[in-house]
Amino acid sequence: MKSFDLRDRVRFERRQDLADGFGNFEGDWRALGETRAHLTPTRGGETVIAGRLQGKAGYDLWVQSSNLTRSVGPDDRVVDVRDPERVWNIRWTGDLDGDRRWVLMQLEEGSAE
Repeated sequence: MKSFDLRDRVRFERRQDLADGFGNFEGDWRALGETRAHLTPTRGGETVIAGRLQGKAGYDLWVQSSNLTRSVGPDDRVVDVRDPERVWNIRWTGDLDGDRRWVLMQLEEGSAE
């Protein structure tokens, strides 16, 4: 992968939990930062939830390794900067080549909330 392959722009967000005063926690998503990325669809999947078929789309997200990209994980989410309606949950993140130049994130669209 070359840096000129990074044609997408994404934002990483983390949920900030706040007490609502009644013993419950609710939270808004807080931006951690933005970076260039290479986003490719991988495979589709369907699960059955409450007797209904739910479609989920999988994506691979390649980003250059940095303090930001190494700090995000499955509790965070990814947002497309150009189209903020596109939101993904992070399912897995890792350094596949072992030289800390690239980070691969496996994402799932249609389930980030």
